[in-house]
Amino acid sequence: IKCGEGDVLYCALEDNPRRLQTRLRMLLQDDPPPAGLYIETEWERFDRGGIERIEAWLDEHPNTRLVVIDVWTRIRPFASNHTDRYQADYEAASAVQALGIGRGVAVLALYHTRKAESSDFVETVQGTFGTAGAADTIIVIKRSRGEADATLHVTGRDVEERELALQFTPETGMWELLGD
Repeated sequence: IKCGEGDVLYCALEDNPRRLQTRLRMLLQDDPPPAGLYIETEWERFDRGGIERIEAWLDEHPNTRLVVIDVWTRIRPFASNHTDRYQADYEAASAVQALGIGRGVAVLALYHTRKAESSDFVETVQGTFGTAGAADTIIVIKRSRGEADATLHVTGRDVEERELALQFTPETGMWELLGD
């Protein structure tokens, strides 16, 4: 799927430099990393200056098209025990949505799914419905452990709801889109 080129900030908050280097070598083969790819392994939580840091980074990189937060739970604010969990999740995810809309960039916040199955894939997003409620688009990959085939479920405000077939190739570390 073709998309516009631009800078990418990848906040790989569960990875270390060695793991990232191994993945890049697998993905790129003998090619150098693309210009405009910026990888960070540490970032402040949003309530501790993290969102302001992203804003400043975007100011320095006006050609940015994508910010990836991998994984959302490492950057979202902590919720106190006395906070309404739905409201806390909704407010945190709303900040990401506002950042993307305000800057005209896609912000992809990766989040784990819960293990319990559901007929509605949105219900598998971990946490409360607050996170999903604030998101413009929700994408869930469902795959059985050890299987190469998966289903990509997509829904959102501005996208067609779809289910797409994927296949993972371990040698290249890539997913191949097979179709509906």
